[in-house]
Amino acid sequence: MLSDDVCQLLTAQRNEVVVSLAEAFAADALTASIEKLRHYDVTFRLLVWGAQDHLAAPQSLYRYWRNLGASVIHLLPPVERDEVNPGVTAQRWANFLRSIFELWVREDVGRVSVQVFDDALAVWRGTGVSIAIDTLPAQCQRCPALRLCNGDCPKHRLANGRSALCEGYQDFFTWSAPYMRVMRDLLAQHRSPVELMVMLRQQPI
Repeated sequence: MLSDDVCQLLTAQRNEVVVSLAEAFAADALTASIEKLRHYDVTFRLLVWGAQDHLAAPQSLYRYWRNLGASVIHLLPPVERDEVNPGVTAQRWANFLRSIFELWVREDVGRVSVQVFDDALAVWRGTGVSIAIDTLPAQCQRCPALRLCNGDCPKHRLANGRSALCEGYQDFFTWSAPYMRVMRDLLAQHRSPVELMVMLRQQPI
């Protein structure tokens, strides 16, 4: 557990702390350290390393992660390639992202930063950063979702050069496009994307 002295030093230096969470819920010692960070107003971001049990109740888990008080939440998929631990399927990952996005876009726009959503919105606005993707197969080069996924993490790519989560990302980015488009347009008008939450209370997009 973090000591008071360490937390005071982090506060004085205004350092941001990265907290890695490999399980769905934080162990007691980690929870106590997070409470210390919050007590001393230390900014921290949460890296959630996905596991199969993360996918069963995504909105409940997101509420738990959100309530830990992280400034940014990174959702990292559990991609494996062996028979014992096959990891997440592309469609389950899409459903996981969609479920969390449905809650985030109605409750947390402008309040909680979920990196995959913020990165997608940056691309929609034309401010996102692209990486070198020349080595991807022709099918990827023609894909309309490429500008949003950048080919995914290289360690997730299969022998054919495509991501193991390819169809899942295509599904999520296509489904979330109407919401992203509205937030992009609001920002272009020098308005807050938070207005989308008000719109969604009145009627669905």
